Amino acid sequence: MRILGIAMALILLVTGSAFAQDVTPNLDKGTKALHVAGRLDTDTPADFQWNLDLGVGYFFWDNIELGAGVFLGGNDIFKRYDLGVYGRYNVNTGTAWVPFVYLGGFYAGMEVDDDIYNVSSETDFDTAVGKVGGGVAWFLRENISLDVSVNYNWASDDLWVNQDGESTDSNVTGLLGLRFYFD
Repeated sequence: MRILGIAMALILLVTGSAFAQDVTPNLDKGTKALHVAGRLDTDTPADFQWNLDLGVGYFFWDNIELGAGVFLGGNDIFKRYDLGVYGRYNVNTGTAWVPFVYLGGFYAGMEVDDDIYNVSSETDFDTAVGKVGGGVAWFLRENISLDVSVNYNWASDDLWVNQDGESTDSNVTGLLGLRFYFD
């Protein structure tokens, strides 16, 4: 299922590029940004997992956005939220394609469903999470972009479960997003 989603995103990006050749991205100082990103993973031990990333940012300098965001996620076993701040540097290439890198710090809260698994409340977390990543934005118009990104996340507690079912303090996530820019 992941491969199908990635393939569809790539096809959309490649086939639509002919329509966005004359777009000048709005990444100037004073611009505001809203973003929504997410993923749905159907290949997990808990049937499926969903993630939703929402944020608002402001360009204090050309190409540099600082913002605040909230991340929501969960599956049949847990529910999680992150609240924090991020910085994003956009490499304005003068085309509709804009690579970017970002760094963020978040507070995360997670609650494990004790009814599904016989676990103690000690499995509920309040922890710090760091996020670093990068990707590419494709501007459909000067104020609307599609983003594909990869995150590396780490936490002060074992917040994720790897493919072997072991708890770990880091993971890698891919996201597909939509961003709106306005003055």
